[in-house]
Amino acid sequence: FTKDDSGSKPSNGTMVDFSPRGHNCVLDIGAHIGVFTRYALASGCNRVIAYEPEEDNLDLLRQNTKPKKDLQKDNERNHVGKIEIHNSAVVASSQNGFGTLVRARSRNDGTSNTWR
Repeated sequence: FTKDDSGSKPSNGTMVDFSPRGHNCVLDIGAHIGVFTRYALASGCNRVIAYEPEEDNLDLLRQNTKPKKDLQKDNERNHVGKIEIHNSAVVASSQNGFGTLVRARSRNDGTSNTWR
């Protein structure tokens, strides 16, 4: 949806450009393994604040967004200081505090739930 002519209400049937282009900072809530984080930086966003609560995904997020030694001149991959990663979930709530994140259990064949 996009804003209508008055600039205040969304109008049905119109696509919104959710591109991070031209933004100084974006939030990646549920960052998973870092696909959107990398896309945002490659699109010119100056900073990404990423939230990912699941440990296996968090490890992959960190791995996928760390600087590549052999590509230091490639600005798309050299994200030093541009990514802030939080090991937490974000919820809509009127109350401050902490809660319990319930994860699906791993399959009984030893495979974890992390999509790779």
